[in-house]
Amino acid sequence: MACGKPEYDSKVIGQIIEEILRKLGPTHLYVGKNIVGMDYHLEQLKALINIELNDVHMIGIYGLGGIGKTTIAKAIYNEISCKFEGSRIIITSRHKNLVALDGANQSYEPRKLNDEDAIKLFSLYAFKQIVPNENYKNLCDNAIKYAQGLPLALAILGSTLSSKRGIHEWENELL
Repeated sequence: MACGKPEYDSKVIGQIIEEILRKLGPTHLYVGKNIVGMDYHLEQLKALINIELNDVHMIGIYGLGGIGKTTIAKAIYNEISCKFEGSRIIITSRHKNLVALDGANQSYEPRKLNDEDAIKLFSLYAFKQIVPNENYKNLCDNAIKYAQGLPLALAILGSTLSSKRGIHEWENELL
């Protein structure tokens, strides 16, 4: 089998990839079922990404572990992936300086959840509803303060406490 010119081969391969992607459609990444406060992050990132431009653009998302960097990156990918063919690169890191070293055009630091969103997220995991059980209100407030607005901490704490029966078990767990 004779090989063609390298530029022709790469062009044909590119056309094959485009056809496969067109037939398969965009792949959506799983972001989770209990997502709270994501709309704010998506608005902020859309402004940084410059959807209307058709150039290569790199965005860095940085911040504390458990703040939701990967979840935010997946959510924005799902939101905009159908509009681009690999021209938006999203980097996540705990350190702002690493995002800058990777050559990001823009960077974004997600904020911690406010108390209202923290209660919703915690309650979804602890009670399977967006509001806490009234009898557990004070204990929920303690859990929210302990987690300090970090989504991962709220999810883990809520999941752990959901298996505990009774206020006494919750109190023991939170001490």
